[in-house]
Amino acid sequence: MSLGPELLPQNNPDLWGGPWYVFPLLIFLFLAIFFVLAFTERRIFDSILYKIRNAGTRIDFNNLRSVKRHISESEVAEGYKWLANNTEGDATVLAWWDYAANIQTLSHRNVVIKGASRNIKDTIESMHKHSWSWIKYALWYPFESEKRVKEVANFFVTENEREAMEIAREYNANYVLAQYPWDVYKFKAMVVAAGKNPDDYIASKVSPQEIENRTIIKRDTVGMKMIYGDEVEGFEKVFDNEMERIYKLNKVV
Repeated sequence: MSLGPELLPQNNPDLWGGPWYVFPLLIFLFLAIFFVLAFTERRIFDSILYKIRNAGTRIDFNNLRSVKRHISESEVAEGYKWLANNTEGDATVLAWWDYAANIQTLSHRNVVIKGASRNIKDTIESMHKHSWSWIKYALWYPFESEKRVKEVANFFVTENEREAMEIAREYNANYVLAQYPWDVYKFKAMVVAAGKNPDDYIASKVSPQEIENRTIIKRDTVGMKMIYGDEVEGFEKVFDNEMERIYKLNKVV
């Protein structure tokens, strides 16, 4: 018995009724959309160069974060401009990693750390803002070394000014930058990065009024002193506009 033409097996690799290439194409488009969205935040202003000349200083805004920060927080921009105008060209600034992009692009100065470490990536706010952010942090985020991030965290968390001076000198840092009140909110992440318990250093709930009254502070750390603009042994406060504080490490005598 022979099979009729209508009963012969059909040589069709696509079992769900469409051309064979549709399914791979959909996967490709899906991945492409996610990668484009993930890159958008970083590259949206890459092709735009803003040049501002003020007091002989050129400020280049070539990334989204710097532009946003300048537009929304003009007082903070004053600190970066001060660094550009009043520090050595090869100066290195010790600051929490959030400020690295601005220090490099606005002040044109070196930084001790440029990003977060892997063990504290969950403290990154932008990681939780967008559903596609995990791609960036899983594939190409430039994580900083655990040691360097921990040492910078120890600088802010220590209560010993001498230890803070030694950390700054170890990484050739000439200046320290701290921001009020933003670094109060970030202080828990610093404590975590230092491998310590945040509850031992700062209250679990932080409100603007408590920050202003300093009732959230449990330990008198070097970081908190600088955030609030206090005097710190071994450092000279060289800039303070009540939002951004910059300290200079004293030379060894």
